[in-house]
Amino acid sequence: MEASQVLLRSRRDATAIIHDILAAVKRRPSKTKLVYNSNMNFRVANIYIRYLLKKDLIREYSDDQHRITYDLTKRGESLLDLLTRLEHDFLEYFSL
Repeated sequence: MEASQVLLRSRRDATAIIHDILAAVKRRPSKTKLVYNSNMNFRVANIYIRYLLKKDLIREYSDDQHRITYDLTKRGESLLDLLTRLEHDFLEYFSL
């Protein structure tokens, strides 16, 4: 098996998970949609959501029907842009 295949098959690290969550949050999802769009379970998602809220990368909203949605802060937008560029560069350098 080639190195590029190993990289593509490996599990996501924390940076990749944060990137996926921030990308999903860009669409102001509910928690359920955020979990499904980020491809993780609720237990893991809650840990990351609390972390991202604490670091002021996302913010939480509640509507009139008490549904919770999430949105990116300016810091979150900046981090998402950086991680997206890094992912693009990484794939460019290591693709076949």
